[in-house]
Amino acid sequence: MQTTVLCDKSDGRVTCFRKLHIKECGLAHRNPKRFVALEFGRPILYLPWAIFWALYHCVWIALEAYWWSLKTHRAPLEWLLKLTNVGYILLTAVAVTECINAVYTYCFHTSKELEPEVMQWYHKFSWVLYNITITTALSVTVTYWAFLSGDGSMKGSTINKHGINFLYSVLIIIASRKPIKLQHVYMPVLFSLCYMIFTVIYFAATKIKVYPILDWDKPGKAIKWVVLYTFVCVPIVHLLLFGLYRLKLYLKDKLSKAKDKPNDAQSQRPGSDANQNEITGEASTAQLLPVSSDNDDQGQTNLNSV
Repeated sequence: MQTTVLCDKSDGRVTCFRKLHIKECGLAHRNPKRFVALEFGRPILYLPWAIFWALYHCVWIALEAYWWSLKTHRAPLEWLLKLTNVGYILLTAVAVTECINAVYTYCFHTSKELEPEVMQWYHKFSWVLYNITITTALSVTVTYWAFLSGDGSMKGSTINKHGINFLYSVLIIIASRKPIKLQHVYMPVLFSLCYMIFTVIYFAATKIKVYPILDWDKPGKAIKWVVLYTFVCVPIVHLLLFGLYRLKLYLKDKLSKAKDKPNDAQSQRPGSDANQNEITGEASTAQLLPVSSDNDDQGQTNLNSV
């Protein structure tokens, strides 16, 4: 099945919606340099951006695991049972991989190597984590505040894992040039499905419910929540984030055109430099034309009369 798509090959942006196509579900992209650049400003500003967020999330991960082990007197690995914590681990992994990619690109490559023509494996790995993480972050945030928050206590860890993580996901969509494809919705869906399968296995082995709504002693109710989250909530959230990404590109294009209009109008004004040069050129050309004097005209008349 063929699809007709208008593309700007200079930066790899798709200028219209692609139809669902099996090739579009892959990780090919014609402009890998977009994966290590900010949408605004100089590309190298991506380096301090990536370093800051990598350090921030790594510090929070260490503090979260330490505080949890002190409070519960349980092994830190049990902290990974919650989808919130697994999602935050992935969020940190995204920040760390982007930091490594940025350092590798801007500190160890020559200027010629900064523009690879094909996607490298580290670009693809970062893209997969990115697709899973941003959708999972918003899905977990919505699910937590809607069904699991209880009394709604606002602790520091709660704000970070159910607020800052969402803020970071939105910021990275707006600030970075990394693309979002609608066809990649299967990545967060598969991740969520794998986690739900894990909760079944864990419950069968320990009889411990990871979440109250995932009570596998009542499989009908648990399956309902699995379907609702995995196949309804996650795709809708991915669609919303894709819409945010497209809105960003649309607004940037409008702003770019708005900036170009004054320059075009300035160049077409009667007193502009371009028009002034044209007038001056015509005047100088006119000055070079020969001008006949009255004596020459009179002499020419006498010759004609003879």
